[in-house]
Amino acid sequence: MGERFTVDVKVSNVSQLYAVTFALQYDPNLLSIVEQETKQGDFLGDDVLFFQKVEDGMVSIAVAPMGDAEGVDGSGTVAIISLEALAAGAAKIEFIQDQRLSLTDPDGNNITGFNDIAVIHESIQIDATEATVSR
Repeated sequence: MGERFTVDVKVSNVSQLYAVTFALQYDPNLLSIVEQETKQGDFLGDDVLFFQKVEDGMVSIAVAPMGDAEGVDGSGTVAIISLEALAAGAAKIEFIQDQRLSLTDPDGNNITGFNDIAVIHESIQIDATEATVSR
């Protein structure tokens, strides 16, 4: 108990990504979010707005560039979630896949049709290979 670890939230094969919002749920009896160590990744750049809200068993994250910025193409880390183990056990960390998962382009259009969302070795990957922009 008390061991800290990180989970990277990554996107792959995105086109014109401007902002990301998502929520993860976890067992609050087994895990705790370390808010002061949770931060944005480097994919959207250094000058970003990073928001996190921690509730019982859920963390909501939003990441977007400050000011006018171009959309980003490719693959990379959008957030790094820091957690602390509170008790022994098998704890799941899962996306809440409803309106809380959103990828948008610089015009505010949703990027839809994610090919896959997977947990891979302490990282969560959103694969946008088949994604389209909906207006």
